[in-house]
Amino acid sequence: VKCADGQLYTCKARGKFRMIEGDRIIKVGSNLAQTKIAQGAQHIDASGLCAAPGFLDIHVHLRDPGFTHKEDIITGCKAAAAGGVTGVCCMPNTKPVTDSEEVLSYILDKAKDADARVYPIASITKGMLGQELNDIAALHACGAVAVSDDGRPVENGGMMLKALKEAYKAGVPVISHCEDLTIIDGGIINEGRISKELGVKGMDRASEDSITAREIVLAESSDTAIHIAHVSTKGSVQLIREAKARGVKVTCETAPHYMMMTDELLLSYNANFRMNPPLREQEDCEAIVEGVLDGTIDAIVTDSITVKVDSVLQQKPASVTGAPFSCKTSPDTVTELAVDFNISSVLTDGFLAFRMPPSISGSFTHPAINKAANRIEKSEYICFINNQY
Repeated sequence: VKCADGQLYTCKARGKFRMIEGDRIIKVGSNLAQTKIAQGAQHIDASGLCAAPGFLDIHVHLRDPGFTHKEDIITGCKAAAAGGVTGVCCMPNTKPVTDSEEVLSYILDKAKDADARVYPIASITKGMLGQELNDIAALHACGAVAVSDDGRPVENGGMMLKALKEAYKAGVPVISHCEDLTIIDGGIINEGRISKELGVKGMDRASEDSITAREIVLAESSDTAIHIAHVSTKGSVQLIREAKARGVKVTCETAPHYMMMTDELLLSYNANFRMNPPLREQEDCEAIVEGVLDGTIDAIVTDSITVKVDSVLQQKPASVTGAPFSCKTSPDTVTELAVDFNISSVLTDGFLAFRMPPSISGSFTHPAINKAANRIEKSEYICFINNQY
């Protein structure tokens, strides 16, 4: 629900009506709907629902341009809005890569008709090839709220250091996909007991931890800032916690599945439980939850990405190796499930419900990206959550 200036909404909850104008509840009463001021206002029956500011998901893949047979900006935003997510930051691994004014303009123009606001993230390097640095300041001027080569790491440390310096000077957040491809070396699931049991090549957690450590060192030595994407290991959580204690300007995010799912789900031979980073082990889940609780982890995102239904159905149904990294096989995205998934799977455990930092329990927002986008998600966007769903 967008409560723009001058528009009035009334919503019914717990037997009382609330009148919303702009970003404020201006009146509460049992007979509010019959008052003169409420005449002409849009009425929303929110009985049994929880009202909250619209959520911002700072890490999604809208697949547009280039992969619209899988998803596009319109369908991705419909899914987001269905879950109370009123703003999304989309990653640049499109085709062509989001590394030019033309692609940024395409995304922003198409997003004007979307159900959620879209904030594009441009790539760090041209074509995400890791060979030539983009003009980060120019991309920011064209609408990019941050830069990242997400989907791939920036393998060259010197290139990343230069990017950090240029971006920091321009006031643009840098988001790092932490993965050493030489350590991964063809692995497709977490390396551990499950990979050995399944006879599948694993992805050593050192691939994430080593690049997380590198990014922290680069940011610390240059007095710049870095944001670590989709943290999945206990090692990375600890590295970030220690760096923050030293005053390093490092922030990070995780996703619901890294708090709640382990690689044991792959024993079902369902390739939908393959993703990158991969599902880890129980000790990693516990470390990530603790990182959320103590403020080490700054944001919860979905990292949603879709695959075409046919491309999954054509794979062997009982195979871990049969499908590429995927989340879901329907036309929408995992975004619409994120809020409910967090509520039903985490809050019912009791240990997280009342201890989450307000910045996380209130939204998916990240302060650095909020600042770069000039206060991206204003409170004029409201969502209603059915926590009995």
